[in-house]
Amino acid sequence: MPIGRLTITGKFAIFMVLIGVVPLLTAGIVAYQSAKQALVEGALKEQLHILSGYQDNLVLIQEQIESLIANISGVEAITNALRKPRREVTNYEQLATEVQVGYILNGYLNIKGLVSIHVFGEEGAHYQVGDTLDSRLRPVIRDQIRLGALGAREWVHWTGITENINEHSTRHHVLVAAKALFTIDRESLERRLIGTLAVNYSIDQLAQLFEKDQRPGRVFLIDQNGRYIYHPRREWIGRKVDEHLAAYLQGAGGHEGLGAEMGDLYLTHRHIERSGWILVSGIPAEALLSGVRVIRNATIGIFTLALIFVVLVALYFSRSVVSPIRYVTQSFKRLKAGASDVARLRVTGQDEISHLAQWFNQFLDELQRRRASESALRLSEERYELAAKATNEGIWDFNREQHSFYFSPRFREIIGYRPQKGPPSLGTFYRMIYPEDRPLMKRRFREFLRSGRNFINIEHRMNRPDGSFVYVSNNCQAIRDDSGRVVRMAGSIQDITLQKEIENRLRHDASHDPLTGLYNRNWMIKRINRELEETRQVPERLFAVLFLDLDDFKQLNDTLGHSYGDLLLIEVARRIEAQVRPGDAIARLGGDEFIMLLPDIKSGDALHVVRRLVECIAEPYTLYHHEYATHGSIGVAFSSTGYANAEELLRDADTAMYRAKTLGKGRYEIFDNEMRQRLLRSTTMERGLSKALDAEELEMHYQPIRSLSSGHTVGFEALVRWNDSQHMTSPAVFIPLAEESNLIHPLGHWIFRQVLAQLKAWDDAFDLPQDFKVAVNVSPRQFADRALVEWMLLQLGEYALPASRLAIELTETAIFQDRIAVLSALTRLRDSGISIHLDDFGTGYSSLSYLGSFPISAIKIDRSFISAMRPGGRHERMVGSLITMARELDILVIAEGVEQARQFEYLRRKGCDFAQGFHIGRPEPAVRATGLLLGEFDADRLIGPEM
Repeated sequence: MPIGRLTITGKFAIFMVLIGVVPLLTAGIVAYQSAKQALVEGALKEQLHILSGYQDNLVLIQEQIESLIANISGVEAITNALRKPRREVTNYEQLATEVQVGYILNGYLNIKGLVSIHVFGEEGAHYQVGDTLDSRLRPVIRDQIRLGALGAREWVHWTGITENINEHSTRHHVLVAAKALFTIDRESLERRLIGTLAVNYSIDQLAQLFEKDQRPGRVFLIDQNGRYIYHPRREWIGRKVDEHLAAYLQGAGGHEGLGAEMGDLYLTHRHIERSGWILVSGIPAEALLSGVRVIRNATIGIFTLALIFVVLVALYFSRSVVSPIRYVTQSFKRLKAGASDVARLRVTGQDEISHLAQWFNQFLDELQRRRASESALRLSEERYELAAKATNEGIWDFNREQHSFYFSPRFREIIGYRPQKGPPSLGTFYRMIYPEDRPLMKRRFREFLRSGRNFINIEHRMNRPDGSFVYVSNNCQAIRDDSGRVVRMAGSIQDITLQKEIENRLRHDASHDPLTGLYNRNWMIKRINRELEETRQVPERLFAVLFLDLDDFKQLNDTLGHSYGDLLLIEVARRIEAQVRPGDAIARLGGDEFIMLLPDIKSGDALHVVRRLVECIAEPYTLYHHEYATHGSIGVAFSSTGYANAEELLRDADTAMYRAKTLGKGRYEIFDNEMRQRLLRSTTMERGLSKALDAEELEMHYQPIRSLSSGHTVGFEALVRWNDSQHMTSPAVFIPLAEESNLIHPLGHWIFRQVLAQLKAWDDAFDLPQDFKVAVNVSPRQFADRALVEWMLLQLGEYALPASRLAIELTETAIFQDRIAVLSALTRLRDSGISIHLDDFGTGYSSLSYLGSFPISAIKIDRSFISAMRPGGRHERMVGSLITMARELDILVIAEGVEQARQFEYLRRKGCDFAQGFHIGRPEPAVRATGLLLGEFDADRLIGPEM
């Protein structure tokens, strides 16, 4: 049938199918295929990139372990011990070998996951470090490790996942890195296998590398034997891979692979050449293609709906359009005779629309005037509607005469207004306002209507249907009649919720600690000052301030990292909040210091709170799966003492806290008059010490250090004395005071320059031996100055003194406070030629660990050991053992506090290098120390120090 003879309904149906249904179907099919291909390629490339990151981390772990193996295998004491048969190895050699392995292990503490280290000798020797000391070896596993290491020759052999060689270990499966140890036979000059070194690494630590990443997909780590090293399901670890995955790996080859489909998984992989392991990532096809299935289903749904729509529209068009047109055409034919002439429309074709147009032309003139009037009215309404829609503000209009309200679409959108039955009224508008702001709005509106003003701005909250509210800025305009009476009000609201939230956040941040959410120092000072003002008005009203400081917090930061320290501070803050009353205030001053304000409380009740705080803070903490224990020292100050401001009260609470730390950790102290007097004395002494530096009241004394082998004086220890106009003050008093007040830096500089000046005079006047030294004590606080080392070296240059003439003495406490900074400083001093002496050895923290990791030249055995020596007694044996140990480590020994000839003779027999004490010589001024040198060395000239 020709197109021209089709009815309008038929033409319309064909047209809708061609322009709507067919393109939709084509676009849906193309979109589905393209999206599927792009999604699969993108996801697999992303997984390959993720595997690359895992590969880098695994290689880094392997490199660190291989570096550890290289260091241990290069220890001569180990190879020497392995050459001997097991029966010829003494207990001392066994212990020394394990100690040296332990020292090397200390340098790799950052390698988390190390389980144990085993050294097996071909002659039967076995050395173990780490894990349980109760070891029982699996011979089969040991032989497998040995054969693998022997096959690798000079390289490290990675065995993959295997049973722990130690049957009693809690870690049943481990990863083992092994290396064969060889030596050169002195007779045949051939290489001879003497042992095997094996390092066990925890698979649980390796699992954390994968489990902390929450990205999609499954990751597997497979060893060279086809067993799972890591699998998301822990029970699969150690199993052989299934046959499908094994077939994929066998046919994969290459360093990396992209885009293999195995069953319901899309696989990618990467080879780790160093160990032969394979990283495999699998993405479930169900999850990967879920997005494109939506496109497919949507295409089918749209196509079905389009067909249904075309059929329904065609039926509707036939019934609603074509039939009425036929009816109108017949009606117009009957009225044709009585119609007047009108402007004609051009008619083409023979369809129903053409017939309708012929008769519709007769109505145009009659309707023209009415249409013009309606068009003008509609244009005015459209302009108002467009203006209301175009603005970002919500428009409202109140007709006071009719008591009616109009809300623009944007107004309804801002507050989520849902139209109700009946027109909105003034009551409707008031109900939209937040209940707490409603009285204010009514009062402001009444004042506005009576004031005669025409504009007002009010910021308030408005309700939303979900129970929340929005902040709005409401601009109101009044329209008045000739008498000044308001007949109409219109306005606009603007959503300022985000602005208010920012303002509230800024106000919150200005008074709160960002880490813990507690109040900060500024807020707490203002609060305490308000409490003091109220106490002045009501003297019987008592409040307490608690000053809390965590013990050994710096050690946690230095050993585990600041993230652990932050987590501890957050947990401590939560525990404090759980112990105080609802009306109490808590603030964090900074670092590990907290302040608690307990208003309107009796002293007994306050101390009850303090005791609860001490107990709860001492309970263990779990920090990232690590259990950690600490204590808190608390100082308490009560308002009854009479304070002018908050700073004074905080100062006294701080003083009481430091008193608690001095007496022992995990306790509290109450500030009292005795502390106040002590504080006044300390302040007076601090001012006196500051003046003493300028008034030359300080004097250097020198105590001789004598060689026990030659009997000659080999140097002095420089000691400072303070002689004021009234009495002599002990260094044990004013040195800690100088450290607390930061006078230690100018004092330390003064001492150092005095010693260099005196040492220069002695060096010019006497023919001193090359090993003659003067030792200078350096405070832990001085090492906080990063420029200290460069300043010391600069001073040595100014006095033209060789660095070998100087020794730096520091205590183990100085090392403990900041290991990294102190190690860097001591290494720089040692490299310049300055000797490093470890003072008060045996009385501090972990003394043995420092000897292995710090550049120590000599140790000074503390006087408490020397004074306690009795013939054949325990302390005498301890001193002898320390001397023997130091000799084995090539470290010199200086005995302090030698006051008896018997002590001197015992130390000489045991091989102690040097000694100092009253038996040898007391600390004397420079003039007397020079006289001592005159008795031992020839003097060409004597030049005094430049003071």
